[in-house]
Amino acid sequence: MTTEVGQAVSANPLMERYSASDLRVFSTEEADRFLDGVIADPRRNASLAWELLYRLEPDLYERLVA
Repeated sequence: MTTEVGQAVSANPLMERYSASDLRVFSTEEADRFLDGVIADPRRNASLAWELLYRLEPDLYERLVA
């Protein structure tokens, strides 16, 4: 783990960053949208990992997509 201006930043690759337990962040509607008929494992589903990044670490998401 590295620090940047006093803020912890993880160097974990996106596909290793989240687990199935992080799916609880989705509302019922979001779960229906993002989890229906797909592999509901962010370690095996890159789209799902990006959705979790957007919700759990919005500042990091913004830096990565900028």
